[in-house]
Amino acid sequence: MKVILQPNPYKKPVIKYDRITDIRKGKDGLLEESTIEEQELTRAPGTIEVLCANPSMSKGGLLNTGLDRMVENEFAEEKHYRDEQFRAVLEGKKEAKLQHILEYKHGKPFNYYTNQIDYQKKYTSENLHTIPFFQTAESFFKVKDGANFLDTSIPREEIIYYYLTAPGRTDVCTSFSELNGNHRWLLTTQEEIEEVKSSKKKEKNAIIAKFQEIEDKKDDTLLKFAKILNLARRNMSRDQAYTALDNYLNQPGKKGELARAEFNSVYKLWNDKTTREKFNVRALIWDLDSYRVVYRTSGNSNYVWQPPKDENGITPKPMEWTRYNDLVKFMLDPKNEPEVSLMINQLEIKKGFLD
Repeated sequence: MKVILQPNPYKKPVIKYDRITDIRKGKDGLLEESTIEEQELTRAPGTIEVLCANPSMSKGGLLNTGLDRMVENEFAEEKHYRDEQFRAVLEGKKEAKLQHILEYKHGKPFNYYTNQIDYQKKYTSENLHTIPFFQTAESFFKVKDGANFLDTSIPREEIIYYYLTAPGRTDVCTSFSELNGNHRWLLTTQEEIEEVKSSKKKEKNAIIAKFQEIEDKKDDTLLKFAKILNLARRNMSRDQAYTALDNYLNQPGKKGELARAEFNSVYKLWNDKTTREKFNVRALIWDLDSYRVVYRTSGNSNYVWQPPKDENGITPKPMEWTRYNDLVKFMLDPKNEPEVSLMINQLEIKKGFLD
């Protein structure tokens, strides 16, 4: 199996670096460089990072090699074992420790892949060949920025694969579906990368189709989407709303993925008849906020509405909501229809003055 270790693609580059794309002589005879900003570097070009099997507190300081678990024993019925120690742990055993299976498979001495470090043992030229694997430089994996490849048909690289995927290891993730911002590395396959690319392309195409669906409505639905997604401005035309949404949905990378996910949540709100009114209320709140009918107090996110004077000329106390969702619930409640009607009247008056 061939696998790829790469920096977490969801993490932003942590350094600024301009890559030189062209060098040529200028009119004055001096060399001029053309550069573009590198978007994927996570550290300085040419540097490497070394990964290894780390000591584990849960294992009492032993190395977390990923080899100390029991797995199916493929060498249970060998006719001859090259070492009595291997015979004792493999012969007739349905399961055996992965460490010993790999030692036997790779033709290594018994306990060559041990996770214990003997700091007392001295090594000389006579017994140098007996140093356990994890006490040698061969156990370190030097990784460069970008893609690093491992072929598990190669014994050393198979061992590296197991300690990178060891239970309890938190810096390496072994699946796109489980990847989050806490991981530093992603261990994957070319097949999974292609599958994820294909899946993301299908998801994007599905969102674009929904976008086209609302554009075909030829009413104010498109504008309401722009308002709820905070892409709108006063007096925005449908064409301007279309352009804003189109740019929003077609952003590159992670930004685009997040934008399309947010658009999809709003689409579900609109598409479901049971939540359609909530969709309309959220768009209305954008208008009320934009024209300062409902305003937010400085220093916090409270929403405040000042009702107009009553028939006796008395100004009622302002109404206040500490959360956006509280305001949405208030406006959806049928018993508050008189207050909502007053808000809409105030909005129309302000539009008349300001537009």
